[in-house]
Order: sequence, then C-alpha cells, then structure tokens
Amino acid sequence: MNDTYQKLATDTRTYVRLRGELARATAVEKTARIIALVLTLFCAALILVIALGYWSVMAVIALQHAWGSLFYALLTAGSFFTVTAVVLYLLRRQLFLNPLVRALSKILTFDEPDKDETL
Repeated sequence: MNDTYQKLATDTRTYVRLRGELARATAVEKTARIIALVLTLFCAALILVIALGYWSVMAVIALQHAWGSLFYALLTAGSFFTVTAVVLYLLRRQLFLNPLVRALSKILTFDEPDKDETL
C-alpha cells in the first residue's frame, strides 16, 4: 500500500513539473510571437516612411517642373499629406486598432487541446 502512495506522489510531482514546463514554454512562445509582430510592424512602418519621403520629394520635383512653381508643388504635397493624415485618423480603429487587437488576442488566448491529447 505504501508503494502505491509513493508511486502516486512521484507521478503527481512529475505531472506538476511537466505542467510548469508546458506553461513556461507556452509563455516563451507567446512572448516570441508578440515580439515578432511588433518588430514586423516597426520594420514595415519604417520602410513605408522612407518610401513616402522619397516619393514626396520626387512628386514635389515633378510638380515643380510641371507647374513652374516650387510653392505650389510644396502646397500640393502638404495638402495631400494633411488629407491623408485626417483620413487615417478618422479610420484609425478600422485600420489599426481592430487588426492589432485581433492579432494579439489570437496570440494570447489559450488554444483548446486536441481531444486525443493525453497528459
């Protein structure tokens, strides 16, 4: 009888240790996925800002040659960026907040274990 309790205690300690390791591995995986998401968004935003800067300079130069006035070319580019900023601000929930929350909730919610899975 004592041997049965000894085996039960050993199995319980092993089970608790394995569940702790599973929790740590899951936390590390979710943290890595969040960091990868943040780095991807940062790199995409940086590339987009660099490209926008290049395109705006090229557009100002082209408009200056077409219209013959640097002032009107800069005014047009500035107006375009102002309108774009207002539109992005008005659509910030649909374009930025909702997809980010959806991606983070997919990462942070618990996955249901398979029905075949045994511990």
